[in-house]
Amino acid sequence: MEDILQKMEAELPGAGGTGCELIEGHMLSGAPAGGQWRKLCFMLGTLLGDHLAANDLDDEVMPGPLMVRLGDCSLLRCELVTAKKQPEPEQPGPEEEESEHSAVRFLPLRFVANILTDKNALYDCMDKTQIYSDAGVLEYWLIDVGRQFVYAFSLQGQTEFRRYSFEQTIRSSAYPGFSCCLSEMMWEEGGCLKELAVFYRFRNELDERNAIAEEPADYDSGEEDVYSAGTFYRWMDTRRCLPHMSSMTELLLGGIRENAKPSARHSRIQGNLYFYIRGWLHEKKSGWQLCFSPMAVELTGEGILDCVLRPDIFLVPRDADIVDNIYRGVPAWVIEIADPASAAADYIDKEQVYTYHGVKEYWIINDWKKQVMVLRAGQIRPRIFSYKESIEPVCLPGLHISMDEVSVLW
Repeated sequence: MEDILQKMEAELPGAGGTGCELIEGHMLSGAPAGGQWRKLCFMLGTLLGDHLAANDLDDEVMPGPLMVRLGDCSLLRCELVTAKKQPEPEQPGPEEEESEHSAVRFLPLRFVANILTDKNALYDCMDKTQIYSDAGVLEYWLIDVGRQFVYAFSLQGQTEFRRYSFEQTIRSSAYPGFSCCLSEMMWEEGGCLKELAVFYRFRNELDERNAIAEEPADYDSGEEDVYSAGTFYRWMDTRRCLPHMSSMTELLLGGIRENAKPSARHSRIQGNLYFYIRGWLHEKKSGWQLCFSPMAVELTGEGILDCVLRPDIFLVPRDADIVDNIYRGVPAWVIEIADPASAAADYIDKEQVYTYHGVKEYWIINDWKKQVMVLRAGQIRPRIFSYKESIEPVCLPGLHISMDEVSVLW
């Protein structure tokens, strides 16, 4: 059995696996949740994380997809989990090193949320509930997106569950005081996510003021009407005379999206950070050059849809070819400054793209929370730094950045 577990873990791709699971020694296959439902779990995790922080709880939220090993015979796929915070080891030992795939060994878990799949519904409802209960999980939410119900299992003592519709308010048993309504996460009018509600819409029709003429294709839908990089460039050429087709338009996983114009605060942070890093590169006579939007990065490859992205700041070799303001290659370092309108793409879609293509380091600067999320190649979990902390990029050793200082330079 140990050989089977090791083989499964070794074959898991870095993006979170193919949906295969091992339940009490039985192999199951199923398509992992993706697209908008991953975003729903991400928003649920955002709300839960805010609740934990506000109440000074010593737990952390880990958005999926994650592969969680429980016992000797089970390797389960989770869309969202919480667990006790683990201290950062100074020098991780062999068993503590993070692998290149999404296997999780830090236990015990306290809360788990999964998307129900019709193919494996019996296992999701019955077997996993028992496995999580035996492992000490306090609460398990099973989200049925087809019928728009949530099965909330309280696993403290005797197992109990309640079924909620998406329109009902769900109150957590593991975290008293935490409640949410899933339908409010799916509509911007809900107001449930004060900071993030505007960043993604689940409506069939898009807001005409911010939308493009063609509806972006869902990269998880399997449909063929998606754009390649070449098609995207031709599409942009035919719309240069349209005012709303600005140079901020991107191709993200085959779908065209128009970025909102950056705020004054966004632009000031971008400019300060650019000149701070560029000054250090000039002083050290480094072999790197720093680029910024609206310069674009083209990322293409087998197994993932084309992307033409405009990172706020990115680092490439000094001798790199940049033609028509487009760098066709993989930057060593990418920095995005998250706005409420772009947070979903920054935290989920672009993280997937940059990880897949092998970007060494990806930063998301969250100015309204005064945090910087840093994800480095080979790491499963990102690290969260406050603005007060000093961060050293792995590709530029010796450079130390404190956003508290950078954000007020000029």
